[in-house]
Amino acid sequence: MSIARKARLPMRIIALPLTSAVRNPKHVSEGPLPLVYYHFQTPPPPPDRKQGWTDWATTKAAQTWADFGKAPETNWKYKVFIYGERLIDRIDFEELGLKGIDPSLGPRISELRPPSKGEKEESEKGVVIPLVHPKFLVPPPLAHLRMMLEKRTPRHRRGFWIWLIAAPMTAPFMLIRASSTPELPFAC
Repeated sequence: MSIARKARLPMRIIALPLTSAVRNPKHVSEGPLPLVYYHFQTPPPPPDRKQGWTDWATTKAAQTWADFGKAPETNWKYKVFIYGERLIDRIDFEELGLKGIDPSLGPRISELRPPSKGEKEESEKGVVIPLVHPKFLVPPPLAHLRMMLEKRTPRHRRGFWIWLIAAPMTAPFMLIRASSTPELPFAC
């Protein structure tokens, strides 16, 4: 496949059933649900795309976290790494799968404008993202995705407001240097 054709591949979602049916202990009222992994395949970034400060910060944070895991076992960095990994293990794997989506490849808010007369028919269709899945999957993946969205939206909304309120209160601690505690945000 040529590079030009590969660059035009649209985003698609691939639903991979991992089990036939699992009773979810958190939600006993629901029937047995299959354990499904959703893989979000996004197009590669354009070759002329410049790396922004968010890309740089994400790469730097990932490299720093990986370095924490390579530290000696007696070092505080390794202990923080182990504790952080335990916290990450508590997150549902479906939530972690969303890390694979690059939001910069989606539409920008500045590009969203009312459609002109010629574009009106095209905008009514909406964005179509193919969902690839085996036909035997019950419930259908789209219904399963909607159910997960309805179930998890309140938790994410609550977390958003909590972190929005907590962030200004914790910002002064970035400036305070305590000699006995390490600077986690700036540890290199």
